[in-house]
Amino acid sequence: MVVQSALIDSFSKSLRFRDAYKVFRDTSSANAYCWNTIIAGALRNQDYGAVFELFYEMCGGSQKPDSYTYSSVLAACASLEKLRIGKAVQARVIKCGAEDAFVCTAIVDVYAKCGHMAEAREVFSRIPNPSVVSWTVMLSGCTKSNDAFAALEIFNEMRRSGVEINSCTVTSVIAACGRPSMIYEAGQVHAWVLKSGFYLESSVAASLISMYSKSGDIHLSEQVFEDLDDVQRPNVVNVMVSSFSQNKKPGKAIRLYIRMLQEGLRPDEFSIHSYTLKTGLVLDLTVGSSLFTMYSKCGSLEESFSLFREIPVKDNACWASMISGYNEYGYLKEAIGLFGEMLADGTSPDESTLAAVLTVCASLPSLPRSKEIHGYALRAGIDKGMPLGSALVNTYSKCGSLKLARQVYDRLPELDPVSCSSLISGYSQHGLIQDAFLLFRDMVMSDARVYKYVKPPSSLAQN
Repeated sequence: MVVQSALIDSFSKSLRFRDAYKVFRDTSSANAYCWNTIIAGALRNQDYGAVFELFYEMCGGSQKPDSYTYSSVLAACASLEKLRIGKAVQARVIKCGAEDAFVCTAIVDVYAKCGHMAEAREVFSRIPNPSVVSWTVMLSGCTKSNDAFAALEIFNEMRRSGVEINSCTVTSVIAACGRPSMIYEAGQVHAWVLKSGFYLESSVAASLISMYSKSGDIHLSEQVFEDLDDVQRPNVVNVMVSSFSQNKKPGKAIRLYIRMLQEGLRPDEFSIHSYTLKTGLVLDLTVGSSLFTMYSKCGSLEESFSLFREIPVKDNACWASMISGYNEYGYLKEAIGLFGEMLADGTSPDESTLAAVLTVCASLPSLPRSKEIHGYALRAGIDKGMPLGSALVNTYSKCGSLKLARQVYDRLPELDPVSCSSLISGYSQHGLIQDAFLLFRDMVMSDARVYKYVKPPSSLAQN
């Protein structure tokens, strides 16, 4: 049993989960350690389906889940942002009395990743002596929810508690300050980083550069970069190049890039095309996708498609980006043809790809194709997300199928001003002014915050 557990762990860490799974199935009577090892292995290999399947199987057997099991399953829920499953696991944890600090931190992470910070805070408050991990999970959740002031408040609470702060905590609070309205707070955090000595860590220095870049103060980003020593600078040079680029400083970006090459530093995947061709980096999925998207946005669709063809194995984001590029420049038939090629290639489209194709259908417009894609999404069970739902409302509205558009709109999981605007526009264009008015009124009454995003029917605007 000890040998088998070690084999399962070894295969999992080597990203050979299938072999780990075979060893596990060959175990005649797996103990709790074996179960936890295989579930953790599935999590490490990002096979979340296996995590849940093994967990449900374990719950029905003689070996019952423990704190380690629950933490692994909750981590999968957090990664997928599956709040419903996370709540079900939490209920089982409470029922079994397994709510220790380790598990509570994992529950906090689920709520935080799903944007439910009030629930995350409530669970966090029940942890007797929160560790640095627990604090950092809360802080990261606030940052992800764009609640910078809450993140700073938690950071200050953490400092007062006396818990030892690590670089992950620091990078999270720095990320929270990366916006123009937070430039004063950014300076305060930067001062604390200098005082505490965390500026010596490359990850923190890179976060500071990125923070000032997103705040719109590229000069401060450059100052942070130039203040680094010769050991640190090579580790963050790519972040600086990217910051120059994002702030529309192409000259400085290219000069720094050339300087980087002259000093013998290796560029990362955000490098210039000529260098990627020379070194073969263009075959990397991330690099290739970034490059052909860049050409597409610059209007060089032919070069974009040529690069797209060079990528040997394409993922959904890759296909969706190229389809969107064709649509943006009016090559609608080519975009539809590319979707057919994707299916023939054996790639199963996800929500983002289907949303991209629906945008093409809206531009044509083509109601039959829109219905085909909707049917595919229903059969594949990927029709519940906001991006696809919003795309369906927009497509059906532009195709004149307002009844179907309204049915999809009414089933959206949350208020969506974009979908509302699409449907109002559809009603107005087909003379259904009363329906447009009622929808506009209902949307404003449901959530006044969306009012500024939704255009009222033209007849109302004139009145």
